[in-house]
Amino acid sequence: MERTSAFELASWPCSDKYLKDPSMVHPAFKFIVGQSSAAGLGEIFNGAEVEKPTAHAILRWRSMEAHEKFWEDQETFKKFKNMFGASAKDGVPQADLIHVSLKDEEVLPCLWAPLTEFYRVTPKEGVKSEDVHTILDKYVAYLAGLSGPVAGITYGHVIEEPEQIGVMLGWDSIETQRTTCAGEFVRGIMQEMAEIAEYETINVPLSQFREEC
Repeated sequence: MERTSAFELASWPCSDKYLKDPSMVHPAFKFIVGQSSAAGLGEIFNGAEVEKPTAHAILRWRSMEAHEKFWEDQETFKKFKNMFGASAKDGVPQADLIHVSLKDEEVLPCLWAPLTEFYRVTPKEGVKSEDVHTILDKYVAYLAGLSGPVAGITYGHVIEEPEQIGVMLGWDSIETQRTTCAGEFVRGIMQEMAEIAEYETINVPLSQFREEC
């Protein structure tokens, strides 16, 4: 049976200390998994972006209601947030957050891959999300036919902004990603996308938090 979850994507300008050791935030993850208000929390991943000094964390919530239950526990939430201080560029943890509805069996291989690529697609004025879906479906079919470099690709709508689409890919390395994306077919797909939507690509090697760490 397919299961769809709310994947929370958090990003924040990070400190040099975080760049050297992204696992420095694991105590915060250990704290949250022990809270009754976070009973709907599943896997947690984090890492540092390839292109710029930005931290990323991805948390799988069983549902937005499960996430909101934790959010409503303000005392616990503030403790959790403050535990990220040393990981933030200026010592003040201020993350940009979005939530994307995705199928677990499709997105988890992307997060387990050596490199995760994510982009948030915003259709231009007058463009229907179905038009973006058509382009993405061609991209999915093409990458699914490749052997080796792609661990997975999936997309879903941003819960806060339903007209926006979150796309997640898993690659075996940044080198194979760049080689594949330099190919004629992918360049053509991205050109089609650029004509009808705005998007920005993020590349980050993620590690899954495990409670025993």
